[in-house]
Amino acid sequence: MLLSKLPSEHFTSLRAKCFSFEQAILPDKEIYFLKLFNNWLESAREDLMDMFSVHTVEEIVVRNMF
Repeated sequence: MLLSKLPSEHFTSLRAKCFSFEQAILPDKEIYFLKLFNNWLESAREDLMDMFSVHTVEEIVVRNMF
């Protein structure tokens, strides 16, 4: 069946159903993406708190020479 042969009311009804469905699942999507973001943020915080060695520029230059 060609789409151009369908009545415009069909598309309006279809859009309304899709919109209602999206509104119904939007809270679940928001919670899912917020959980992902919070997990990433927690991991980034932990990474920033990790200790690491700091060298002076002179130490780096000397190490690269040998």
